[in-house]
Amino acid sequence: MKRKSRSMMRAAVVTGKGVGAIAGIELVGTCAHEVISEIFRNESGRSVDLSVGEIHAGNIVDEDRLIDNVVVARKSDDQFAINCHGNPLIVESIMEVLKGKGAALVDAEALAVCGFTIQSGDSIAAEAKIEQLKAVSLAGVKLIADQAGHGLGALARRWLADEDISIDSIKDECKSILEATERARCLIKGAIVAIAGPPNSGKSTLLNYLAGRQKAIVADVAGTTRDWVSINCRMGDVAVEVFDTAGLDEGLAGSDKLDEYSQRAAIDIIEKADVIVYLYDAAVQFDAAELGWVDDKKVVFAANKCDLLSDDQAAGVDDEHVRIIADSGQGVGKLCECVLEELGVDGLDQGQAVCFTQRQEDLVGELLQIVDAEKAKCLITKLLNGDVFV
Repeated sequence: MKRKSRSMMRAAVVTGKGVGAIAGIELVGTCAHEVISEIFRNESGRSVDLSVGEIHAGNIVDEDRLIDNVVVARKSDDQFAINCHGNPLIVESIMEVLKGKGAALVDAEALAVCGFTIQSGDSIAAEAKIEQLKAVSLAGVKLIADQAGHGLGALARRWLADEDISIDSIKDECKSILEATERARCLIKGAIVAIAGPPNSGKSTLLNYLAGRQKAIVADVAGTTRDWVSINCRMGDVAVEVFDTAGLDEGLAGSDKLDEYSQRAAIDIIEKADVIVYLYDAAVQFDAAELGWVDDKKVVFAANKCDLLSDDQAAGVDDEHVRIIADSGQGVGKLCECVLEELGVDGLDQGQAVCFTQRQEDLVGELLQIVDAEKAKCLITKLLNGDVFV
């Protein structure tokens, strides 16, 4: 039966799945030493009181039943490593024994966070150590690293220390945190940009220029791209996945099944994009007001093939639209700057408090709705020192 006092204890297999000579299991938690004392016996059948840094050979037992001959090391006061035979049935049996002693079974990553939490006593600092490894940009890594000692961690500690702080003040700061979190997400996880527009406007040519190689087929025939193609590139500090979509044309939507699929796929990508680059042939009359779907989207309008314009045509291009020549790259730098402006990352202060895990975002969202000071204090404490595996 799971013991209440052991609810924060975690166990994980830290080696790869499958049959191997040796498997590694780690146990982390304030009751880990107590559990190891119960299940680990030396060759004489006695329990072993391991000191930090010591390694002993012996047996894992479940009551009187021998599970496996193992080597156990005490890595810190609350962290133990068990090396056992790699047979999956043996590994599973040891994990079941640990579960029976009150350990929650988690993956290796979650266990690492638990270990960091025990070492630092700070959930935000522990999460930062892991999430930095997942960030897709150096700016994202730095932003996460700043959240433990400064940013979100410092703000939460200030909230707890200031006995006179008002609920309204906390709510105002929570709003700022969540707003900044939306922008920070692009630095931490990357952004999706969809190149959309009518057929034969140069979308594939623009994608190829951003990729630095021939990624999409280019031809002077409307509808050459029937399915989406994507590339990964960097715009400023942001890792971006750029999608080239089929040319948008209402007439194609019902012409045949292939064109209908292409139109639907393009719309699906546009729906999930963080920013849309709407590319059109500068020589073709264009009215952005006709695109009803852009009203609630972040859109950068770009006029392509500007080198082919007559003076009268050039005068007709909207001054707020970016003028580019996709095949040579002229104006593409400006286009990328506009995309970054729409993402909102340029104005993001590195010292700004942001959430970088769903746990943090959920708790800050709860604080935004709270009306009771004591409940607010509990949530802030949970933000700093809560169970990161909830």
